[in-house]
Amino acid sequence: MKNKTTAAVLAFFLGAIGGHRFYLGQIGLGIIYLIFCWTFIPAFIAFIDFIAFLVMSEDSFNMKYNKSYLLMRQQQQPTVVIHNTNHAGQFAPNPMPGQNESFASVQNASMQEGKTPKTDPFEKAGDEKYKEYDFDGAIKDYLKSLNVRPDNQEVHFKLGCLYSILEQTEHSLFHLAKAVEKGFYDFEKIKTHDHLSFLRSQPAYEDFTNNGYKLVKAIETGSGLDLSDAVITQIEKLAKMRDQSIINDEEFQSQKSRLLKH
Repeated sequence: MKNKTTAAVLAFFLGAIGGHRFYLGQIGLGIIYLIFCWTFIPAFIAFIDFIAFLVMSEDSFNMKYNKSYLLMRQQQQPTVVIHNTNHAGQFAPNPMPGQNESFASVQNASMQEGKTPKTDPFEKAGDEKYKEYDFDGAIKDYLKSLNVRPDNQEVHFKLGCLYSILEQTEHSLFHLAKAVEKGFYDFEKIKTHDHLSFLRSQPAYEDFTNNGYKLVKAIETGSGLDLSDAVITQIEKLAKMRDQSIINDEEFQSQKSRLLKH
């Protein structure tokens, strides 16, 4: 199991000769750093690597450098699973070892509307690949799922997360906008979810949120929901009241519908 802090320290002190690359198992890159160390170019690149390690989340680091190790640990674990449940009593999968804000939290976030999800074979296959870090395979299955149920807000949200992980800003924003349009109103999750951290660092994300969680281009076409800041705030308050059992799901849906009509 590679350690993010150790990689950062090696990049700072021994990066010029590829120390951090050898540590991460990237022998070929390490040799290239070593060969060209006299040019000082590897030292400059290593400093950039050092900064990248510092700002990278533990989850992102594990997905990039500890993927094989995590999969091996998952396969070695006994198949005794204790599921978490959300407020509606729906089962939510436990995260894999080393995941702080991973697929399980994407699933929990996509169930906040209090509806029992109707899964199809493509969505189920996508979920399995998501848990195994096969992001490209998961995307392909989720897109097939949308051919069956194009209004599936959960799948749109998960695609938004996956495209953010792959640093594809436009695709991520498109599917997040679709998720909101189809009824996903857990805006706090969009603001804090670890798998959306790259997207939130992009200038386009601020335009997206300022525009009521819809694409800026939608203004020109007149499409999408017109969600003002006041409406978003009220929906967030209703969601918190529901999560605290102050109101039930039926009352939440009813009051949310009234807000969207005005």
